Amino acid sequence: MATEDTSDIYAAYGYDPTAISPAVQHIRGVVRTLWQRRWSAFTFLLIVMTIVSVSTFSKDTVYKAATLLRINKDNLKVLSFEEFVSTDESTDELIRTEVEVIRSLGLAEEVAAVLNLSANAEFQNELHPGILGGIIGRIKGADTPDDLDRNDKHLKAAAVARLLEMIHIDSIRGSRLVKLSVYSHSSRLAAEIANTWSEIYIRRGIDSKMQASRRASDMLAKQIDDQETIVEKTEKQLHEYTRMHGIYSYDDMKENINQRISELNTLLTKAKTDRIEKQAALQAMQSDPLGSEVAIKDPVVQKLQEGIARLEGDYSDMLEVFKPQYPECTRLRARIDQIGRTIKKQTRQWLAAAATDCTVAEQRVAAIQAELTKQQEQATRLQDVAVNYNALTRELETTTEHYRALLARRKEALSSMQIKESNVSVVDRARVPGRPHSPRHALNLILALVLGTALACGTCLGLEYLDSSVRTPDDIEIELGETLLGMVPEIEEDDEAGSDSKDLVSHLDGRSTVSEAYRTIRTSLAFSSRHGDMKNIVISSAVPGEGKTITAINIATVLGQVGEKVLLVDADMRRPRLHRSLHLPNNRGLSTYLVGQCELDEIIMATCLPNVDIIVSGPTPPNPSELLESHNMTELLAQCRQRYDRVIIDTPPVMAVTDSRLTAAKADGIIHVIRAGKTEKRCVRLAKKHFDSVGARVIGAVLNDVETESGTYTHYYYYRPYSN
Repeated sequence: MATEDTSDIYAAYGYDPTAISPAVQHIRGVVRTLWQRRWSAFTFLLIVMTIVSVSTFSKDTVYKAATLLRINKDNLKVLSFEEFVSTDESTDELIRTEVEVIRSLGLAEEVAAVLNLSANAEFQNELHPGILGGIIGRIKGADTPDDLDRNDKHLKAAAVARLLEMIHIDSIRGSRLVKLSVYSHSSRLAAEIANTWSEIYIRRGIDSKMQASRRASDMLAKQIDDQETIVEKTEKQLHEYTRMHGIYSYDDMKENINQRISELNTLLTKAKTDRIEKQAALQAMQSDPLGSEVAIKDPVVQKLQEGIARLEGDYSDMLEVFKPQYPECTRLRARIDQIGRTIKKQTRQWLAAAATDCTVAEQRVAAIQAELTKQQEQATRLQDVAVNYNALTRELETTTEHYRALLARRKEALSSMQIKESNVSVVDRARVPGRPHSPRHALNLILALVLGTALACGTCLGLEYLDSSVRTPDDIEIELGETLLGMVPEIEEDDEAGSDSKDLVSHLDGRSTVSEAYRTIRTSLAFSSRHGDMKNIVISSAVPGEGKTITAINIATVLGQVGEKVLLVDADMRRPRLHRSLHLPNNRGLSTYLVGQCELDEIIMATCLPNVDIIVSGPTPPNPSELLESHNMTELLAQCRQRYDRVIIDTPPVMAVTDSRLTAAKADGIIHVIRAGKTEKRCVRLAKKHFDSVGARVIGAVLNDVETESGTYTHYYYYRPYSN
């Protein structure tokens, strides 16, 4: 984890990551990645450009000629029921249909035949050389007429197939325009095929309409003959039916019957009213004959009633004087009775006459009702007859109207055969193109450059994303949470100096960039020491091969160069190396001291490095871990602390064995060596967990074996010109 002195350490490099925004850091990271992998990107781009260039310049030149057609709906309707083709279709459906007609095989065959493409020298270049060579070879080798005919058919079929490949049809969205494009190696041939194709397409459309009109006319003629027979048959049936039922004027008969029924209804109403009146008069006369209207209006009866009244008065006067047997009274009584009988007789005559009138009224009502019923029955019979009559009449009208319509449509069909117009028109004829359509060399190369650059950059960034190794200071500081003590460039081995020149670079070449890098690490350690005593320092790494031994030797060297008394301890007793780098014997050392075979002074040896002593590992023991964990190791470190300003301890990789953790637990701090571009981040995290598990303090990390020429770290080595 980063300590609080991080800013001071980065200040030693002139680098402050907190002063740069994340976006700028990201952009700079992308730029650094692309610059670092620039040769890979350039190689990838070169491959893409080469492939595109070879492909572009190896292609034959292709010319494009286009004819623009306008397709309208066909308004010619020969048949009202559209027996042949339904014209109820949308514009899009019409355009799609016509497009398929344009690219039809039959149209292509006619174009090939009109232009005689199978024998056209320019068109032969359009055919595939292998196919064409085979066809020509077969033609040349043909011995019989059958072979020649068969080969000619194959050649024509190949020409038609190639012709269909050469055309391209585009419908312009939202319009009725169709573009017929022809692609050919010959500019003249492309324009000729496009114009011929459109002309034949238009002519075939006109011929198709004429054929349709001719077929419609022939069919209409047959329908007219059939319909004429039906009309004659219907007229005959209607005539026979009217003659059979006596219907000469159906409307007049119907009107007369309805008028008669109306008159009879009126007479029946009046007769019923008269009958009711006569019956009322008869009933009134029967109840009071002398009070009836007839009696009141009869003067004779009125006089007789007056006479009876006068005689009744005289008779009453006489009875006051005489008895009823008195002759005069008898005469008056007889006279009164006679007049009464006369009145009764007259009354009976009235009643008989009234009864006769009622009977006559009843008979009149019955007669009128019978006549009305007769007329109604006749009207019903007329309606029954009218059903079939109307059916026959309607059938005759329908067949006659259809017959006349067929005559009119046949006349239209005959007229349309004389009109040679098409619903397709040429908006723009194809012209001989002045320049090739493809390949477009400049455009292809520009696109290849753009696409290749994008793919190359994407590939580099993808490789960078997949690369999980530690590469930059940001990886150590931000992602791994460790303090960067310094970065050591890649050390170039000097053949003349020997194989150990890399290990002693700070001693042998003090002005080199590597030496300056280790001095920077020394400065970082000085800043770290301000926050605690940092005498016993363990140098370790996560995995083998990260340069921890070289780092230990050179850190000890630069510390000794500033006057510090340094002890270099080789605690890697499994694979010791310090004694070989410094050309010292290894017959005794740390292992012999830890097992109690010698004293400390006996194993401390001087080196060629100024102010630097060393304790080599000694013979390899069977139990290095137990020795490093022993009290003798603790005692050794305590004594070394008192004698030396710094004790640099080289230990095995932490993930390989437990020796580093055991030693780190007894030391003041650990320097974690990481090899740039090789050590994976997960290994560094796991190593840090191992150190944390024993309570060891990680002072910081050294990014080792940095490729400064890659550009990723160049800005961190601004001092290189001075060091050189």
